[in-house]
Amino acid sequence: MNDQFETCKEFLKATGYYTNIPFDMERSCDMADYPGPYKDYPEAKIFDLPKKDYSQCPTPVGKALSNRRSLRNFLETPISIDDLGFLLWATQGITTTIGEYGLRAAPSAGALYPIETYVVVRAVETIPQGIFHFNVKNFTLELLKDESSCVYDLFEATFDQEMVRLAAVNFVWSAIIQRSAFKYYERAYRYIYEDVGHISENLQLACAALDKIGCTANGAFYDDRVASLLDLDITKEPVLLMASVGAVSGVGFLEDMRDYFERMK
Repeated sequence: MNDQFETCKEFLKATGYYTNIPFDMERSCDMADYPGPYKDYPEAKIFDLPKKDYSQCPTPVGKALSNRRSLRNFLETPISIDDLGFLLWATQGITTTIGEYGLRAAPSAGALYPIETYVVVRAVETIPQGIFHFNVKNFTLELLKDESSCVYDLFEATFDQEMVRLAAVNFVWSAIIQRSAFKYYERAYRYIYEDVGHISENLQLACAALDKIGCTANGAFYDDRVASLLDLDITKEPVLLMASVGAVSGVGFLEDMRDYFERMK
């Protein structure tokens, strides 16, 4: 454990800016190293998401903030494709453009958007079970694997957490490091975690804005097993964070957090 803490300290040191160490402000961005703002899977089967004006969600932000709780006592009830579309839009949907460049719902260091979104679907209306990549540019889902076992595989890779197995959909966020590092070098390794934090909070507030949709963020998983499930190169596109989403009773947050409090007894 001590060696691990020393490694963490070295990470902070290696990615830090310090007043007593001159910083090279002239480091240039080599566009040849830039992988582009969007990732897609051209050979994947495409599922369109509803093209709606999601900005018209009637819930005030103050109410969403007040109602936000980590809810994980999920029901068997599927969530709708409209709700999934809203949640994806709230996390990384393009909300305006500058020329042909899309700015998104969550902020990102340098507007470089290194975070990629994958969803592992168990129960979403009109969408089969499996693993999908969220194509931000086209606002579609790209089917990567359609095996129903994917949910259980993810469950096992997250230390058998029941909320993962019972969720209607699990969000999995990775980062294409080079998309940020080509400009910010070593500091990118900090920025990717800031970016995914913004996205996660947007998801949780969006769930709070919907009726009877719960969400809990999840950082406990085997990095290599989740990356393998998504066919990702962990050195170039590590998995950073997950979140489980599903229908809840809406009776009250204590009821919808019940399993947590049962474990705390």
